[in-house]
Amino acid sequence: MRECRNPNHFGSWLKRIVVNRSIDEVRKKKIRIVPLDETLPVAADVEDFFGEDEIEQARLLENIKKGISLLPDGYRIVLVLKLIENYEYADISKALGLAESSVRSQFVRAKQKLLEIIRNFKNTENE
Repeated sequence: MRECRNPNHFGSWLKRIVVNRSIDEVRKKKIRIVPLDETLPVAADVEDFFGEDEIEQARLLENIKKGISLLPDGYRIVLVLKLIENYEYADISKALGLAESSVRSQFVRAKQKLLEIIRNFKNTENE
């Protein structure tokens, strides 16, 4: 890792390191989805403890996590940095070496692709 050569740029230097490390982690991590029946051996009792709304929210969250893990790397990285890590488009652009307009369009496409994946999950659940 390079050293910060100019103390006046320390904040930018440190932020760049953090962004690069975050990107590396996002690339390395594939979210492992554990089937609900593995985590809750008595699935029938779940409804006794939680209402339908809570169960539906848990399923949606599971589908979102699974959907994010299925996105192409470029989409997933931009989506995670923007939505989860709360980076600005300009910061993502600098970190990835892409034009800000490209980052914006990748973010929009990532959201569209994620919605498509989640809809497919719902359709297969309803069959």
